[in-house]
Amino acid sequence: MKPDDFTFQLTSSERSELVAKCDHLSRLKFAKALPHAFTEHGAIMAVSLRPQYQPQYQRLAERCEAWQDGRMAPNTLTDLLNLPSSERADLAMALWASLDDAQRGAELALTREQAAELDRRLEEHRADPSSALSWEDVRRELLNRP
Repeated sequence: MKPDDFTFQLTSSERSELVAKCDHLSRLKFAKALPHAFTEHGAIMAVSLRPQYQPQYQRLAERCEAWQDGRMAPNTLTDLLNLPSSERADLAMALWASLDDAQRGAELALTREQAAELDRRLEEHRADPSSALSWEDVRRELLNRP
């Protein structure tokens, strides 16, 4: 099998149609790159790698089928925000997974100020490495919070 069996890149007109029909995807209108989507086979393969997502995939597949058949209007952002937290998290994971490395890099590029702050912090650490906390200490502190 080749990667094209699992994902495909939308055309410009497909992206425009998707943005017009789905309020929650309006940010795609301004994306620098065309989005990718899982093929049905790709979604099934992704779920087979993470069995805990199979029930969520089934619900998502049923919703997509209902939408394609015209039995369900496209979700608005409000509808999506009203989904149970587990379904919102699954949707976020699916959207994140649909981005390739270049798209993630373009969307998550640091500002000059952020890069300068990270450089400052790195230099501060290099000047005094003993000021760093171990992962065990950080984890213990996080787990002991009320």
